[in-house]
Amino acid sequence: MSNNLPTQVVRFEGPVEAYEATRDEIIKLLRQVETGLEAHDKRASLSGGINWGHVGDLNGILHVLNDLKGRLHKTGEYKK
Repeated sequence: MSNNLPTQVVRFEGPVEAYEATRDEIIKLLRQVETGLEAHDKRASLSGGINWGHVGDLNGILHVLNDLKGRLHKTGEYKK
């Protein structure tokens, strides 16, 4: 399974360029997550109906997204 991490190190002039490039990558990934969720919905519907496995898939994704939200908003374990 590919994790889509870059295979080579990219050098930036400074932190601003690195920040902006990384932010752009995050925005692309968020769009891919949305597309993937829509595809998951379709597969679940076509596979004979939604089952607990599909629920488990979404719960795993929800856990990761809540962790990311906590990092960005400094809540939960990331609260200072």
